[in-house]
Amino acid sequence: MATLIGVLKFRGSVGNLTVCKYKSKKGLVVRKKKDKMDKKYYKNSPTMAPVRRNNNEFSVAKKTAILINNAFRMNFQDFERGHLYQRLSGLFKVVMSKDLKSEHGKRTIREGLLHPEGRELLEGFDFTPKSRTSDFYTGAIQMNSELPAISLKGLTSIGSGMTKASHIEFKALQLNLDLNSWKFIRSMSDPILVEKKDIINEEVMLTYQDLDGLRHLSLVFLCCRSVKEEAGTYYPLNGGQNFNIQLVAFTVF
Repeated sequence: MATLIGVLKFRGSVGNLTVCKYKSKKGLVVRKKKDKMDKKYYKNSPTMAPVRRNNNEFSVAKKTAILINNAFRMNFQDFERGHLYQRLSGLFKVVMSKDLKSEHGKRTIREGLLHPEGRELLEGFDFTPKSRTSDFYTGAIQMNSELPAISLKGLTSIGSGMTKASHIEFKALQLNLDLNSWKFIRSMSDPILVEKKDIINEEVMLTYQDLDGLRHLSLVFLCCRSVKEEAGTYYPLNGGQNFNIQLVAFTVF
């Protein structure tokens, strides 16, 4: 690398040289462009084998994250996803590392989630870090044993942390992923609006249509949104703190 200290004029080709400016250096810097990696070398070289294995697994993690991110975007257009796609990609890459049955480069999300540590990683993932579940409701949440439904039982408060909301809207979302065709199908319950208040032992039942197809991975979410009533009309409140998604259950097929 060389530093340019005077006027430099070119006529014709300058090969693989480039001129750039750095904040930390005075003047312009002349440097050699980095050579592009040869595709045949990348595919066949033993030296690149670890890189190929990492890229293969990251591609799977990335595609899975895209599916979930796209499903949320389709169902909740005003949902501030932030860096959800990037965080999910990182999550699934770590989940794949829990697959102890497959060799590096061929590890799968399915096997990773069957491992207790992989399961804990997904169960503990915060899909909406800007909001807190306890601000929307406090009570027990469980899957209904007889119906495809989420049950909220023993609710003791609704919207205690939502100062501008008059109601909380609850929805259940089932999302099934096909990790071969990279497609998803979804089913959502009808919304239930519950007035913001302190209550005792009230139950909310969110029933959705159970999905049979595309079932490598099935996820069930509870979705909460702050809503404000004005003159009999209900308006969803904007901002990441006014929306919450909680993973309730998932099944690996």
